[in-house]
Amino acid sequence: MNAIEFENVSEKYTLRRGHAASLKSVVLSLGRGMEGAREDFWALKDLTLSVPSGSVMGIIGENGAGKSTLLKLATGIIEPDMGKVLVRGRVSALLELGAGFHPELTGRENVFLNGSILGLKRREIHECFDRIVEFAELEQFIDMPVKSYSSGMYVRLGFAIAVHVRPDILVIDEALAVGDEAFQQKSLNKIMEFNKKGKTILFVSHNLAAVERLCDTCIWMHKGRIRAQGPVRNVLREYDTYVADGFVAKLDGKEGFQVKEKVDGRRGNLKIRVLGVTFLDGQGKPNNQFRIGQPMTVRVDYEADVPCEAPVFGVAIWREDNVYIYGTNTLWDDQATTPIEPGRGSFEMRYKALSILEGNYKVSVGIFKPGGTTPYDAFDFHPPHYPFRVQGKGTSHGVVFLDHEWRKV
Repeated sequence: MNAIEFENVSEKYTLRRGHAASLKSVVLSLGRGMEGAREDFWALKDLTLSVPSGSVMGIIGENGAGKSTLLKLATGIIEPDMGKVLVRGRVSALLELGAGFHPELTGRENVFLNGSILGLKRREIHECFDRIVEFAELEQFIDMPVKSYSSGMYVRLGFAIAVHVRPDILVIDEALAVGDEAFQQKSLNKIMEFNKKGKTILFVSHNLAAVERLCDTCIWMHKGRIRAQGPVRNVLREYDTYVADGFVAKLDGKEGFQVKEKVDGRRGNLKIRVLGVTFLDGQGKPNNQFRIGQPMTVRVDYEADVPCEAPVFGVAIWREDNVYIYGTNTLWDDQATTPIEPGRGSFEMRYKALSILEGNYKVSVGIFKPGGTTPYDAFDFHPPHYPFRVQGKGTSHGVVFLDHEWRKV
């Protein structure tokens, strides 16, 4: 029996194309009933999919491929515009970071709120409450408003709720990427334990290593359709080839990345906003291809509408498969920053020597309010988006290069 079935499912979003450029165009658009001001975007198109009960299915693909829309349909958050979705059993989901939480309520209150949304009685929530808090490791913080939580604390609480409310189907959308390494491992073990009990799991992630470890089968979503489906290793191999080819094309001829289009996952009030990101080599020249051991500078240009006395700047490096390599910010480094005044400016993060192995990488950047370091504290936060490449001999293995020498003793 299948736990989830999609039959010829299509889902459409209507996008606004922007404001009219002149008084004449405004008048004309009003006369046409705003025709031309909106554009239909098909997030999913004619999707047919069966998820067998007790299976672990990975869902991969680029941002905007339709992965999150698929999960929202599976969890009943939205209804399809065309086709049918059939789900058998109780679904528990961990989707967007912080989704389902009320920021003004405490962690305790949010546990009961989420449980009631999932259809649990108050007595049932009481029975699993202590296990949820213990798993989330939030005993000291459970009675604090969740608006004061870090992104990692959000993930821990959300995941703990999702796996302790006795669901038949568990749906996870990339949220584990935010947690620390120890909690990620703990969560992956819990997912495997969950599956051994015959439960069904849908796992969306850019961490291909985690997909390979957890999943039996995999689908690759591309522009709202299934591009490949089958055994997880076969699909990942095909996707790897596609990503590598696209990464090379994205780098060619680039001397900087200007923020002209919507950045998926962007957060913040944009009162101070990122305008562009440029990689610089040891001579201060724009470049996006480096060798192991060379210096690299990440320059972030911004524009401020408001002053800020003590902004926090952050930069992080991620591998192309969304493995978190290294991240820091001026607050963690105890690095004082000068006040920002309205207008344009830049900040730089310089790596004295790249000690990561050859491969393709992405950078995330952020400008945060004083004392803040999470996307919820951001003026402007961009998740991993800006690509660069590190070249080497290709003879080392792992994640980082550790300078070393051999000798016979």
